Amino acid sequence: MTDEIQLSPAKWEVPKAGPKRVPPVPTAFLETYEKDGKRKNDGRVAFDLQQMQQLFAGPKLLGAAARQLGNGNQKTDEARAIALMDLAVTGRAGHAAFKAMTKAEVRAAALDMKTDPAVVDAHVERIWKHCEALIEYLEAPEPDRASLDIGRDAKGKARWIAVNAEVDPPWRPVNVGASSFRTVDVPVTLPSKYRSQTLEARAVVAGDVDACEGWILFLHGGGSRAEECEHVAEALLAHPHGKKLALVSPDLPGCGYGQLVDPTKLGLDPTVPLKKKHENDGPFPFLDLCDAFVEAFVDAIRADEKGLKDKPIAAVVGGSLGANLSLRMAKRGKLAANAYIAWSPASIWAPVDDDLGVKNMGGMEAHKMCAAEKVAKPGAKVDENTDMRRRHFWMTFERATKFVETIVPPTVDMWWYDAWPTARAMKDAALADRAELYSEHHRQYVWRYSYEQLFFSWQHPKQKPRRETIPKTRPLMLLGAKHDNFNFANIYDRVVDAARGKAPFPAARRVALVGDSGHSLHDERPRLLVEQALGFLASL
Repeated sequence: MTDEIQLSPAKWEVPKAGPKRVPPVPTAFLETYEKDGKRKNDGRVAFDLQQMQQLFAGPKLLGAAARQLGNGNQKTDEARAIALMDLAVTGRAGHAAFKAMTKAEVRAAALDMKTDPAVVDAHVERIWKHCEALIEYLEAPEPDRASLDIGRDAKGKARWIAVNAEVDPPWRPVNVGASSFRTVDVPVTLPSKYRSQTLEARAVVAGDVDACEGWILFLHGGGSRAEECEHVAEALLAHPHGKKLALVSPDLPGCGYGQLVDPTKLGLDPTVPLKKKHENDGPFPFLDLCDAFVEAFVDAIRADEKGLKDKPIAAVVGGSLGANLSLRMAKRGKLAANAYIAWSPASIWAPVDDDLGVKNMGGMEAHKMCAAEKVAKPGAKVDENTDMRRRHFWMTFERATKFVETIVPPTVDMWWYDAWPTARAMKDAALADRAELYSEHHRQYVWRYSYEQLFFSWQHPKQKPRRETIPKTRPLMLLGAKHDNFNFANIYDRVVDAARGKAPFPAARRVALVGDSGHSLHDERPRLLVEQALGFLASL
């Protein structure tokens, strides 16, 4: 029997420090377009800088930076030189290349580009120190970054650090907020089904892994990153009972700052449509990839973090996509976690299939977003139909579904409850996050997850209920937020149905219904979430 809890929090939970404010990109380094008579941008780095990054990899890019620093009476382009130095190490491939190169190689490249021999050594020394300092900055937790000069301009203000995921995806947060906890890279080898590819996964590790009694595996939502765990981790480690646990949060494939791999190299094609009508459990290839990745990651992190090797997973937790994956982990059972805790779960809705195809419009739109890259030519009119990056941001931050009036708001407006004091700042941060991470493959992963989750469902009409596929021996807790109840998805209503046995949903031991809250309970109510999770674990 399900234990239903009604929660009516009296006060908002507002983080002491809101999301980091991202410095604006200098106009000279932005590709802009015109719409509605105004110049706009989606954070895309100017094409000339992109071309230099593509043409001059490794030492050549730093040689180009030396050339920009000037020869004798030639005018120095200081800002462009600094941008090229940044681009040489903010990307994963560039960072690896810098660690393998020598000053002599940079000097030779600078001389090849006609840098004056009289100044080349001084330029190379300056470039080398800049790159080393920037790597130190990128490796530092957020609180320590503020004290490092490389992140400030000549006036002492936070500066924009050049990064371009479309050419070389970053390996750490650059201008957006980093974690205050330890961040690690872990090689994760996928099963043979995915060509046994080894991915360099990135994860946030909070707490003392050596002294902990167990640990929580936190799985982030769609298009998000490992830092989504930040407020929950802080609340967990501040709780008397939470201090006994550690928390680990990885970037899921194609998300965040882990190694971004072309999905075709894993044997996956993001453009293949799903069958309109499902008479079985799939296939849902990208959700299956997440399952395989999470299980392989657990093995890898236990091997890498020796303190976790023999420690139990106290709970697999997550919201939205992370909640869906928590449920899928419960179904599979390979992680042998003590509990599975899911809030605002994706795929709790019925499949988008319907005879008239009305509900499937969202599925068709998501599938379009999985297509190959399409880039508008410089100077051309740019809109959501001529450029996939523009369409990606339009779909997420602007597009609303209207029939006379708005029936579904833009996606970003469904992520946080508008009345929560930090909602506006979080939406701005979400835009900055996605601008920093955008690339063709990142977009394909993000939208493919959305596409498959619209069809995959824990409520499968006219089929054997999926509730029978999660054994009752695997304790499950669901949480729903009252203001996470938008048309077609209606996540809160579906959680209520699950609590009261009105829908074919996996039987949860406990369901918490939270008032005055939205989709992202991990941000809006982290202390409440931790208290409920620890209470559930204590009850087992």
